Amino acid sequence: SNDVWRRGLLSKDGKTQIAASNLASCCAKGLDDEQLFECAGLLLEAEVALRERPPQDATIRKRVVSEDLLWICMILCDRRPDVARGEVAEGVLSFLIRMTISDDETLRNKA
Repeated sequence: SNDVWRRGLLSKDGKTQIAASNLASCCAKGLDDEQLFECAGLLLEAEVALRERPPQDATIRKRVVSEDLLWICMILCDRRPDVARGEVAEGVLSFLIRMTISDDETLRNKA
């Protein structure tokens, strides 16, 4: 499944990215640290790309990707205290901080 979510997240097709994002979050606990970092990195890139798109094109996809990314970031922080402190993978902590001040109440509460 690792190759499936990796290829899907690299896809430019929105539906494929959403499916891959869901798959990655479902299997996240079974990933080793290196795979989890790679997954978080790809999801962070997808989330940034979605933020730069017009709202009507990206709203639903951004929410799905953000929820999956939030779950993966929380797993990373639980496993790796250095990530939770922002010493490694600063993008993870930056994303979590952005979610705590998000306009989306559901994401804010999860963060």
